[in-house]
Order: sequence, then structure tokens, then C-alpha cells
Amino acid sequence: MLVATQTLEPYFQEVLQVLTENKSQPVFPVEKFKWHAAHALIMAAQGDRETAKDQAIRALDVAKANHSGFRYHPTVGLVGSNYEALRDRLLALSGAYC
Repeated sequence: MLVATQTLEPYFQEVLQVLTENKSQPVFPVEKFKWHAAHALIMAAQGDRETAKDQAIRALDVAKANHSGFRYHPTVGLVGSNYEALRDRLLALSGAYC
């Protein structure tokens, strides 16, 4: 997230590799949100608008989750009302997806 949000371009390829290698690792909605958000921001910075839009939409979809998927801990790891500035950036990338 640091590399993506701070647009640290020299590290983009390494981060994309780590994201790709760990695509199945995020478990909680907030982890999935961050994974897609980082991918969206990096793709946008590299000029790949279609992938950035797709990843932004996915991140925003995950942010809407109101259940973690865990029976005994339904609210653990939700995005909730956090990451307002990041959500605004993702909304812009998504073409104002709602």
C-alpha cells in the first residue's frame, strides 16, 4: 500500500510481482480491499486505465462487505468507514462506480 499510495515508481514491478504471487493470501475484506486498491493505483500510474478501473471497482465492491465471512467473527476485518481518501481515489479511477 505504501508504494501504491505514495507512487514510488521504482518499486512498482516488485510490488506487482508480490501481489501476483500472493493473490490468494488475503482473507479478510480489508485485506482484499487493500490488495485491489494497491493494484488499481499502480496500474493507473502506469497508464493502464482499464485494469486500474477494474481493480478499483473490485476494491470498492469488497469495501461494501458487512460480513467477514467468518461465522463467529462476522465484523472482524471489515473495511467499514475507513480509508475515505483512498476510496475517493478509487471512485475516480472507477469512473464514479457506485
